Amino acid sequence: MRKHSYGKVLAKLLILSMIVSMFSFSGGAGAEPASASPGKTTTTALKDVDQSYAAKEIQSLVDSGIIAGYPDGTFKPEASMTRAELAKVLTKALQLKQDSQAASTFADVPASSWYSSYVGALVSSGIAEGTSSRTFAPNQPVTREELAVIFIKALQMKESADKWKPEHQPFADMNKVAIWAKSSVIYAGALELIQGVKQENNIAFLPKAAADRQALARLTYEITSNKNKYIAKDKELMKDPSKPKTSQTTSTSSSSSTSSSSSSSSGSDSTSQTCTTITEIKDAGYYGNNCITSSGTYGPEKESVPSYVYGNLIIKTPNVTLRNIVIKGDLTIGEEVGQGDVTLDHVTVEGSTRVLGGGKNSIHFNGTVLGTVIVDKRTGDVRLAINDGSTVELITVQSGTILENERGQVTNVVLANGLPAHAAVELRGVFETVNVVASNVRIHTADYAAIQSLIINAPVTVTGNGTIVSADVRAEGAVFSRLPESCQGCSATSSFAVGGHIVDVAKQPVKGAHVSFRDITTPTTGEPAAVVVTDENGYYQVALKPGTYSAEISGEGYIVTYFTVVITSSGYVWNESPETAIKLAGENEVRIVLSWGEIPRDLDSHLLGPTVDGKGRFHTWYSSRTYFANNELQVDLDHDDTSSYGPETTTIRKKNAGTYRFFVHNYSDESPLGESGAIVKVYNGATNEPAYSRTLQPSANEDSNKYRYWAVFEMDIKADGSIDFRDINTLDKTEEEASGTTQFDTSVTAAVYSINPFNKSISGIMEGTTAGELLQAIRPVRAQTSIQVTSADGTPRLDADTVVNGDLLTVTSENRLHKEEYSLHVSAILSKAATPSVTDTVYSDMSTFIVLGEPNGWVQFTDASGTQIFSAQYDSNGECTIYNSYYFDPYLNQTLTLIAHGEGKLRSDGVPFVIHHRYI
Repeated sequence: MRKHSYGKVLAKLLILSMIVSMFSFSGGAGAEPASASPGKTTTTALKDVDQSYAAKEIQSLVDSGIIAGYPDGTFKPEASMTRAELAKVLTKALQLKQDSQAASTFADVPASSWYSSYVGALVSSGIAEGTSSRTFAPNQPVTREELAVIFIKALQMKESADKWKPEHQPFADMNKVAIWAKSSVIYAGALELIQGVKQENNIAFLPKAAADRQALARLTYEITSNKNKYIAKDKELMKDPSKPKTSQTTSTSSSSSTSSSSSSSSGSDSTSQTCTTITEIKDAGYYGNNCITSSGTYGPEKESVPSYVYGNLIIKTPNVTLRNIVIKGDLTIGEEVGQGDVTLDHVTVEGSTRVLGGGKNSIHFNGTVLGTVIVDKRTGDVRLAINDGSTVELITVQSGTILENERGQVTNVVLANGLPAHAAVELRGVFETVNVVASNVRIHTADYAAIQSLIINAPVTVTGNGTIVSADVRAEGAVFSRLPESCQGCSATSSFAVGGHIVDVAKQPVKGAHVSFRDITTPTTGEPAAVVVTDENGYYQVALKPGTYSAEISGEGYIVTYFTVVITSSGYVWNESPETAIKLAGENEVRIVLSWGEIPRDLDSHLLGPTVDGKGRFHTWYSSRTYFANNELQVDLDHDDTSSYGPETTTIRKKNAGTYRFFVHNYSDESPLGESGAIVKVYNGATNEPAYSRTLQPSANEDSNKYRYWAVFEMDIKADGSIDFRDINTLDKTEEEASGTTQFDTSVTAAVYSINPFNKSISGIMEGTTAGELLQAIRPVRAQTSIQVTSADGTPRLDADTVVNGDLLTVTSENRLHKEEYSLHVSAILSKAATPSVTDTVYSDMSTFIVLGEPNGWVQFTDASGTQIFSAQYDSNGECTIYNSYYFDPYLNQTLTLIAHGEGKLRSDGVPFVIHHRYI
């Protein structure tokens, strides 16, 4: 087992505020994020963090050089981050030793990638793990529950989290938190390190949602600037933990039998036993029956000097590690372990090993030698992970089990008579012999599984994409999803096993969903070839003849959706990824569902709509999946499908009045968008009938492969919640066209005035300027955009009217759905004076510098007729820089007039533009 070195992590956290490396999130895992120069601290004002709940924390970390924004001056606080990006951040922040070798076990982390050493650093330090034993998922966004686990581990408080027993659950959706993350989420809530999101009448955590940049910034700030608070809080919470006591004899009722017989029919026969509760295992001894009732590590550190247990050992609590121990009797992993973990690290069991407890991530054998293992957990499945050269002679399976043999050796697996009908056994890795004795069970072989010899003595269904080298079928009723390489006793196969897994958008299994299979030529109306119902874990299976089928998912409370199943003459290629069932929208919600064909692989949903304050537009898409306002979720892309077909769903949680626009992006671009068969349906409220539906038809345009965007519809949500739809249904080349951004554009430009788009003001307007002159000088970016000058109370100005301070310029967008108002700032004229003649020599390839006295004001140049040709602003430092000297080119060798606006004095700077006089 890899030894995790946490020793120096907390100390590094205590000096984290002194760290000078900084990070950026741009680029994803494909390109290395930029870093700041070592030792350089920057102070940058970010223009999009004011509305973030972590604005103070973000700016503090930016000022200290720990994090950075993007080159355009934004931070994008609500954007997600990948696991690779997070690995670099934490490695730099905690000053961990980079370790590419530790990441070599992950097939998706190439040694040549920029992030391999960072991933290895987190893995070797124990701060992060892979998403499986062979994958790290570097491009996958970090979820909120993953972030909680990582920061609890970084604070070296995982042990405290596992001990903590809360009086009540901190968040309303704790049932959606993964088992491996639950203790960390609960304890992070107890520490007040993390916060929930208000939803209706409760506080939720949204564990599966992507964590955003502002969340990471806040957590980083907290553990650097307020670290002592959390250390003190941890000590306070751990004042009275359940501490192990000295060895004592207690009377317990064990649900296990200590018999070593592998033919035991049940592990649920309770046997009253007297056992000795032990708090440590060292040296030798421990006769009779011994119990472990407290979580922790038992056994010596050194493998070369093992401890001996001469009797039996029963583990009656989760989160126990046995290391460097030889057990002469039997080992029982009791029901009391529940869904928790037990690890055997270099343990030898000379008797039998009974597994009665544990969850889907839980029982680990590392460098361990076992004779007979009996798996008999009666409540839910258990996973046995066999690693690091472990050897097991025989595994007798009597309950639903996941057997994962990564780097060990398993000689025989027997699916015994005690295994209930319809139970599932999943095999991952390599197995020498698998013997099926139990009737009507299912074996699922993972993609990389291999069975050398499969002996079938009872009806069984074998599914999955694993390899079966040789099969010996000795009973009728054997059904395969794919034929073995060699099969004795196999009859001609007319049907193949088809099955899968149905989950909701939160990745929770959907029980009782109906899956109807129809011929693809009548995908929605034909007579079903078969109809099955998912079990309590969301699984289904059925036997089908070769062909192509449309599979319909339906059920109470769910939208009807479809996917495609293809069965060839050699079998069915199993889809390990679950299909997604889409729940009906809430009564006051709107749900937009996008589905498509096999190619392109990845289409993306984009929704734009009004912000709550009415001053802008939100945009939800795969990189910014949620829109929050007033600490409430307003809109989210709650399911993003990246592997063909969809469905991909966007849900409007709060129906804010305004105009919304939906478009689709052909992200993977393997084939023209027009050939995707994409369908968009909109559901208003808890109904299965769409309020809007549009199918993208193939395009006859030869140039259609250049169109990567589909603008689908606009909808107006009224104040009473009713909706009007406007069909668009156009293919576009750019996102700007598809999003209708140009139609909403209210941008204006002016050569002679200063336009501030952030505070919506226009400066540099000279005293005496008329409304007509102003409108002549200002140009909308879009030709169809209209502009008008009004007084402060909205009264229109005529062209001959003089513009005064406080007047407004109203800009109306091309589609008349968006308006912007710019306040007009008029400067008084203080003086006029003739400038020297402008010559080509003076202005050739040079900028114009004019130094003016305080306070700030404006400089205006006019020609002989009094027409303004240029204006520039000087600041409180008194300096005015004019880089666009080409404005003067048409006036070479002419006399211009220089006018200073505002208070102060005008004086010369000498080079390159010489003024011989002062002007007051």
